[in-house]
Parts: sequence; C-alpha cells; structure tokens
Amino acid sequence: MLRRVPPPGGVGGRQAFERGHIDVAILQPTYLTEWYTDGFNTTERNAQLVAEAPDRFLLNTRRDPREGDEGMRAFEDKVARYGCSDLNFIVDHVGLPRLEDFCFIAVQEPNVDAGLSVVTGGLMHARPNYFAKVMGELLFFVGEDRMLFGSDYAIWEPQWQVERFVE
Repeated sequence: MLRRVPPPGGVGGRQAFERGHIDVAILQPTYLTEWYTDGFNTTERNAQLVAEAPDRFLLNTRRDPREGDEGMRAFEDKVARYGCSDLNFIVDHVGLPRLEDFCFIAVQEPNVDAGLSVVTGGLMHARPNYFAKVMGELLFFVGEDRMLFGSDYAIWEPQWQVERFVE
C-alpha cells in the first residue's frame, strides 16, 4: 500500500497528483534536443524533482542507441550518478506503429515494459477500436504487470485519461 504524501507544489503537482489520480510518477527523460536547446526534460532536471519529493517520483534515465559508444558511456554515468537501479526498458508508445514487433520482443525479454503514453491519451479517445486491439495484444503478450500508464503529462493532463479508461 502506498503511503499518501502531499503532492509536490505548483500547478503541475496539483494537475498530476490531486486531480490526475496519480500516486507515483516515473520521470522519463525526453531530451528532444532537436527542438529544445537544453532538452525538454532531462535526467538532471528530473533528479531535482525527485530530491524535492522522493515519495512521489521515481527517476529514470535514457539511452539512445543512435548515440553509439559515447551515448552508452553517458548512460552508464547517469545510472551511477543518480542511482538508477532496475534495468528495465520502457518502450514509449509501445513502439507504435510496430506493435507486433514490440510484442514479439517484449515476450522474449522480461525487462522490456510497455509504456502506454499516447496509446491511452490519443488512441482511447480518437480510435477506440484500435485502442482495444492494442490493449488486447499487450495483455496477451506482456501482461498487465508490464504495462505502465503514461499520460504524456505536460502535453495533456492525466485526469481525463484515467477517468475515461475506468469508464
């Protein structure tokens, strides 16, 4: 059972934790340096949020295989510096549009999890039949314990997604 702690301050904390039905958030960095000079959100900035509210946030880091050996060294440094431990790979958007490829990989690799951002927010509302197909495939191949709700918070709030999913 999770212990209830006050949400982090600011509008974001209220949107995600008070109105968004969220207990704990995994901070997944999305650098997006092609568009943002200092990155959209980075491991370093996410670590600051974890320091402010360690009962509410879990810190994750990232590895982009396109960055080669230098990227791997940076990944290892961040894991050591910030204490990231369980080496699970969360595949954002469940690899869409290549759902079958994702499922065939994930069923063979127990440390590959399905990140449901965009699947929940985008498909559930706009393409409910396809959303049902995606969820069915994920439940069959990876199971509910390896599916992680993702709201893409900061792009849209989690509250309506959780409530619509429950409906």
